[in-house]
Amino acid sequence: MSEPMEQIRNVWISGLLDPSEMRMTERYWLYAGDIQKSKEAQKETKKIEKFYKSYHKNQSWRNLFNQNQGGRHHVRMNWMSNPISHSIPADITFFNRQNYKMTVIDTPARVDFTTEVKNALCAFDGAVLVLSSVGGVKTQSISVDKQMMEFQLPRLVFINNLDHKRADPWEVVDQTRSKLQHHSAALQVPIGLGDSFKGLVDLVQSKAYFFHASNGSVSESLALVMLVVILQITQSISYCSEKVVVEEVPRNMESLVSRKRRDLIKTVSEVDDKLAEAFSSDNPISAADLEEAIRRATIAHKFVPVFMGSAFKYKVTVELP
Repeated sequence: MSEPMEQIRNVWISGLLDPSEMRMTERYWLYAGDIQKSKEAQKETKKIEKFYKSYHKNQSWRNLFNQNQGGRHHVRMNWMSNPISHSIPADITFFNRQNYKMTVIDTPARVDFTTEVKNALCAFDGAVLVLSSVGGVKTQSISVDKQMMEFQLPRLVFINNLDHKRADPWEVVDQTRSKLQHHSAALQVPIGLGDSFKGLVDLVQSKAYFFHASNGSVSESLALVMLVVILQITQSISYCSEKVVVEEVPRNMESLVSRKRRDLIKTVSEVDDKLAEAFSSDNPISAADLEEAIRRATIAHKFVPVFMGSAFKYKVTVELP
């Protein structure tokens, strides 16, 4: 029996993973977010990986998706009955989350947009454009972003590599506006950069998240966290390293955080009438009101939220409805 269309979510993440350097099981654990990998689950995942390597090694996008018949959501996926994980070595990861059938499609920063690939893009519900905090917006980033716009995908930006010694996320935020023409704003402020990167301040909740050493475990799904606005999943989610401490905003950051939060509210209010009314009255903007406005504006293609972190050290966090 086929799954109801509203229970299927197809997500495109561009530029995060290099498929040639990450095994299928690693992609699954990264996206599905299971901290405890039981021996049974590991064995089952290895069986699935072996099966797909044998039978689907040369699987093309056309074979992974049935031909689109007139628009998004008309594409059907074949799901095996096993609830653990179903990944195809064509940079695709399947998993279940909150009663949704999630499909995350990874592509490198450079994508050859053949007719076959473009047909597959009609199936996506949302997209994440990953940019480096060091390299910023490049020619290929502009090309990928144009395809996301062409297919009217609600999208967000994730600025990666904050642990790099030359990280400059604010320059990249500026580039999303100047080079990509995004109506965008950051939803987070990093606590330190480079070797000093130790956490993030969530501008929506006005809370600081301090990361601690991780043994490689993941507490929640990177895809779900970054796409919670786009996919309209209503339960709050946080994603972080194995251990995270939530505290008040550090005193030495209060002025910066206050300014960045006001910038965020102002930017969203320019495209959301309900928030604009509250903002113009100088009334305090609650986290709930800001969350709802961000969701509305993102889904309406009027706003591109910017998240940041260090994905491969699992230093990413966000709380959104």
